Amino acid sequence: MVKSSSSQAGSINATLMIPHLHHVALLSVLLLTLLFHTTSISAWSYQQQVVASYSSGNPAFGSITFGPKTQQIYIAGGSKRKIYKLSGTTISELFGAALGFDIDLVTEASTTNGSAPSDFDLGYFAPLGNTASPISYYLWDGTSGSSGTGSNYGNTGTGLCALKISDIQLGSDPALIEYDRTYFITENSGSVVFGVTRKTPTNSVTLFSGTSTTTSVDGAIGVASVNVPGTAVQDVQYYNDKLYFMEPYKLRVFSPVSNPGSATITTLSSSFGVLPAFLSNLNNYLFISNAYTVKVIDTTNNVLATIAGTGVSPGTGVDTSTSSATSVNINPKGIVVTENGTIYFAEGYYIKKLNPVCDTNEDLAINSFPPCNCKAGYSRSAFNGTCTPTCSPACQNGGSCTGPNTCTCVGSWTGAQCTIPKCNGTAQGQAGVCNNRGSCDGPEICRCSDSNSWGGQYCQLPKCNGTLQNVTGVCNGQGSCDAPNVCRCTNPSYGGPFCEFPICYGILANFASQVCSGRGNCSSPNNCTCTNPSEWGGTECQFPKCNNILQGQAGVCNNRGTCDAPNVCRCSDSNSWGGQYCQLPKCNGTLQNVTGVCNGQGSCNAPNVCACTDTSRWGGQFCDIPKCYGTLANLTSVCNFGNGTCINPNTCQCKIPTSYTGTQCQYPICYGIPSNNASSCSGRGSCILPNTCKCHAGYYGTKCESTTCAGIASDNSTVCNGNGNCVAFNNCQCNSGYGPPSTCEMPMCFGYLANDSRVCNNSRGVCIAPNDCRPKDPICYGKTKNDTTACSGNGTCIDWDVCQCKTGYYGQQCELWQCNGKAYNASDVCSGHGKCISMNQCSCSSGWYNPYCDVAMCNGILANAPEVCNYKNGTCSSPGPCSCNSGYAGVDCSVPICFDQLGNSSSVCSSRGSCILKDTCLCDTNKYAGNQCQYVKCFGISSANSSQVCSGNGTCVDVDTCQCKAGYGGSKCDIVKCSNILATNSTVCSGRGVCYGVDKCQCDSQYFGSNCESTTCYGIPSNNASVCNFQNGTCNAFDQCSCNADFVGPQCQLAFIPSSGILLSFNGSKDYANETSTLLSLSINSLSFTRWYSGRVVRASFEYELNNRVVASVDRDLSSGNSKLDLVVPAFNDVGTVKAFVTLRDLSSSVTISNRVASSSSLTIEARATIPPRGNSNGGNDNAGAIAAGVVVPLVAIGAVAGVTATIVSVVVFMKKKAAAATAREIATAKAVDVELGN
Repeated sequence: MVKSSSSQAGSINATLMIPHLHHVALLSVLLLTLLFHTTSISAWSYQQQVVASYSSGNPAFGSITFGPKTQQIYIAGGSKRKIYKLSGTTISELFGAALGFDIDLVTEASTTNGSAPSDFDLGYFAPLGNTASPISYYLWDGTSGSSGTGSNYGNTGTGLCALKISDIQLGSDPALIEYDRTYFITENSGSVVFGVTRKTPTNSVTLFSGTSTTTSVDGAIGVASVNVPGTAVQDVQYYNDKLYFMEPYKLRVFSPVSNPGSATITTLSSSFGVLPAFLSNLNNYLFISNAYTVKVIDTTNNVLATIAGTGVSPGTGVDTSTSSATSVNINPKGIVVTENGTIYFAEGYYIKKLNPVCDTNEDLAINSFPPCNCKAGYSRSAFNGTCTPTCSPACQNGGSCTGPNTCTCVGSWTGAQCTIPKCNGTAQGQAGVCNNRGSCDGPEICRCSDSNSWGGQYCQLPKCNGTLQNVTGVCNGQGSCDAPNVCRCTNPSYGGPFCEFPICYGILANFASQVCSGRGNCSSPNNCTCTNPSEWGGTECQFPKCNNILQGQAGVCNNRGTCDAPNVCRCSDSNSWGGQYCQLPKCNGTLQNVTGVCNGQGSCNAPNVCACTDTSRWGGQFCDIPKCYGTLANLTSVCNFGNGTCINPNTCQCKIPTSYTGTQCQYPICYGIPSNNASSCSGRGSCILPNTCKCHAGYYGTKCESTTCAGIASDNSTVCNGNGNCVAFNNCQCNSGYGPPSTCEMPMCFGYLANDSRVCNNSRGVCIAPNDCRPKDPICYGKTKNDTTACSGNGTCIDWDVCQCKTGYYGQQCELWQCNGKAYNASDVCSGHGKCISMNQCSCSSGWYNPYCDVAMCNGILANAPEVCNYKNGTCSSPGPCSCNSGYAGVDCSVPICFDQLGNSSSVCSSRGSCILKDTCLCDTNKYAGNQCQYVKCFGISSANSSQVCSGNGTCVDVDTCQCKAGYGGSKCDIVKCSNILATNSTVCSGRGVCYGVDKCQCDSQYFGSNCESTTCYGIPSNNASVCNFQNGTCNAFDQCSCNADFVGPQCQLAFIPSSGILLSFNGSKDYANETSTLLSLSINSLSFTRWYSGRVVRASFEYELNNRVVASVDRDLSSGNSKLDLVVPAFNDVGTVKAFVTLRDLSSSVTISNRVASSSSLTIEARATIPPRGNSNGGNDNAGAIAAGVVVPLVAIGAVAGVTATIVSVVVFMKKKAAAATAREIATAKAVDVELGN
């Protein structure tokens, strides 16, 4: 704390805290705070310079001040209390203890009224040292004033004039500054700031701030506080009513000084180190040496900059080099800035100066600060910033003002102020900007005029379908976008305007009716997704599926046919297999699942293999043959070995109903009685065949109706002696009155046989008739009974004139006879069909037979014969034709009637079979069907079966003759037609596919159309107007254009040049062997050539025939539509006739565009006379003579450019010498000829 002296006029009634500036070594530098902006010092560049130094034995320098009058630098020394003066580069001591006097002993000026001498110069300082001093002084150089003597503290001495400012006792290390006759003093121990005002008569003292503390608080007086870390050198500066002072790490300001009552303390910067710190002021700039740096702060904006030092301690030494000030490690103490802006600072026992270094945009300022001024057209952008050029108006859009009113634009801006955008290097509005396709609306921002067609940063990229050329996926990722909406498909597997359509086997996906055979979607290249995968398959959906198996694959149609259409199988053996998938066997042409297969009597288990359900009733391959009692109807043993027809199971229809009967026709009928009837064959025999009885022993007759009794036939009238019936063999059934039973030979008279002794009264008479006794030995008509002629020899005279006639005779004398029991003259004797010429002997009328003429003969067959009337199909009741049963006709009833038509009629059984029985037609089962054979068969199937016959696709109009429906053909109508051509015909579907259904072609790969008539040529459908280069030809096959007469090339893209438009001629008619002087001219006079080949290269291939043999050839090119060419004809070794030929070929495509055209004339080659040899210089004849050295001038282009003409070509004849090169003699000249000699 300071204490006021008794002589002090004012009193101190307050203690305020103020900062102290301390000369203490810094070990580190603090970072800048956010309160102030610190700029780079690169704009103000200084070099340090050592101005002077003092003996190193002296203590280091401390503070420095500047004498404005003398323009001198004054330096305060260390603890030895010395004041030094810098004159030029010399430092000299002014006063101090070392000079025999002390600052404390300087004689006080006599004037104490506060007025400084007019020659005041030195400045203000307080006693130095760390001990308290009672007084402050204002010193001035004594050049104009007066020195004096005085005493203080018992010391004496002389020195400069000194003015005592105040008697205030100061603490250690005080600092002082004056402004407007007020002296501002700081001292360490009291942490106060005094203001001493020089007034008359007494200087007043005011305490501005005080109260020592360790905190730093900004604010108004009474609130603000400062941080005093102990004893330290300090400094203070006053400027513009502001008092600047330092405290550790901070620069603070006390203002306004003029009104301390309302003053505040504010921290300006915290970018400093610990004390000590020294201040100096010039204009608005405050210079501070602190923490190994020299800094400057612009007090108008508080911007801080470092102009010297690195912030790193230099150690114990001092860097005296002349280096960039900011690269040198320094430890500055006192600092002062002269009025002309020169900066001095003390370091150790050195005084250094900072010399400004101006950059190229600055001029060195004369006696001012800042040290460098910006050149005209330049300005400093910020405190201590660089001088940058100024541009007005300012550069826009990030442009740099690189020169006065010169903008250097950045990025894509141009123009005087960088206001005009550029797009790809071209300014807005210039030709070519945005590739002439848009406007440059901003830097590198083009707005394309047609955004649908162009895009990209510079409208340089065409768009295809709205996608930029360089975008992945443009043209569907399968091509390049070469022009707006023009895709060039680089992937040959894609096509379409935007390569959006994959190609499946040569057809674009969008050709829905053609691609994938019109049955699927081309989902990716050569990858067809069939629309109906259950019906179509194959790589191109070209193959139908049957039962989900692809045509041609193993198992399709059960390996028994071909899959001709979806789920439509054409069975290979349609007689054996059928069904939708050829899965069903056929038996006799009928499918396994059809009602009636195997005649409805079995199951069709395999082709034509029927398993009969009831094998006891049906049999045969197709269960179509009934069995009758275990025997098939077609066996000869059926129905009793053919006695009948097995028409139904166990149902025999006997062939001749009157001949056989029984369930199996096993019983023959004999005369209307079946053989199983006991009465058949009169019960006396077996009916073994129709009307054929096999009589038992003792019986005979057609019906076994006859037997013998005692050897006499039962039908003989004499059998049983005419007295009974021979009812069984040797068994007579006697008439009443006869006996014995075995012979009935005797009459019985009254109970006794005629031979019984008891007869006729014990034989007194003869029993001649029943109960008729006659006397013995009667005479009949004159003849005794024993007379053989009695009773005409035909009877017995049994009584007088009573003849007993033998059987077969009658009449009184037995003179009449009978035939079969009837009188010979009866109308019905011999059945009325003959004459009874003797007993039982008829003489039959014509046509009648049998003993009794009771059997007629019809057609040479007796009526009792089995075969009569065709086995009883009628009745032979009288000679001649038979009387036929119903259903038969003909004289012998051999003609059955079938359905009201005679069996021998040409139209019976539909003229297709035989009428074998009534209403029974026997058809050829391989050809006909139906009960009247009314149905023809086509390949085993009846025409009545409309769903099966002719494959269901036609009508069976004749045997194996199908009349097919439209769209079908083949003998069985089993072959479909496409465009009325059979599927088996090689030309069907235009020869490019398979006809799998009516008018349904499955086209080969690369073909399409209903008849496969269309294809594609180089990706264009053959029916498209642009095919083959807009129909310069016809697309007849895949990628094969058949060009019209005027065009050639794979796509007919080139014009064919007719021979009439090509003129090839020689310019002469004769030349010589081994020489050449003839030109061959080619002239093409064709509008097609001019039109088509302008801009193309056409190669003309020339050939030369010598005596009809090609001996030379060469190619020459015509470009840019040039139609004329002249060639030098080559030399020929032989004589003869030369003919030239030319063929034209388009070079880029290698397509020949003309025929081989011959020259309009010939060239005759003759031999030239030999040139005599020429002697050498020695008179010899070393030359063998003139040798036409076989100089061959190959074909060279002479007139490739129109208008150049050649007159003649030089031919050089070489002369051969011994030791010298060949000498050439030119024997002809050439004018305006450009000859290109070839090898």
